[in-house]
Amino acid sequence: MVALRTARREVRPTAFGQNGGMSNYLASAAVGVLAALALGGCSTGSDPDGRAPTPHPAPVNGGKCNDLVGLRSQGGTPTGFDWSGEEHKFTDTVTLFVCAAPTMTGITLSLSPLPTGVSVDPAERTVPFNQTSTGGGVFPFRVHVRPGAQGALRAKVVDDDPTRPYTMADLVGPKIVTDADGWRLTRG
Repeated sequence: MVALRTARREVRPTAFGQNGGMSNYLASAAVGVLAALALGGCSTGSDPDGRAPTPHPAPVNGGKCNDLVGLRSQGGTPTGFDWSGEEHKFTDTVTLFVCAAPTMTGITLSLSPLPTGVSVDPAERTVPFNQTSTGGGVFPFRVHVRPGAQGALRAKVVDDDPTRPYTMADLVGPKIVTDADGWRLTRG
């Protein structure tokens, strides 16, 4: 078997196709799930009584995020959110974290599509292909909500392989609820 070198990573022909196909995907998914379980277990994303999470420090890695919805769907991709449910004023900008396994590289994360009246900064975060950690797998997005906005936030994780880009996860996260005085996040 001849190894081909690209600008981004080594590509080897396999039984599933020229670029590693399903075998690389399954290996990546297995490593990611094991990393998430070792780092933080399967989070339920809520207190035992089902309420929204309370204010807390930022997670130290993607496996410690409080709403790893990807472990419950999307084939076990260790992705999700970290958030809390306190009230915010419409003038507040709040940090929401999108989480991935610390070993995931060559991906782009975004919150999209956004509900009307909601904006985020940055629009997306890209983790280049490399052999190093993604900085813990915790990616901050600043969220601003205008009066009357409502709807669930969605996170997309896209594999950036130029030969076969695809959406690895499309996750429904916390829901934005507004009232006359401000807004908060609730269970989606």
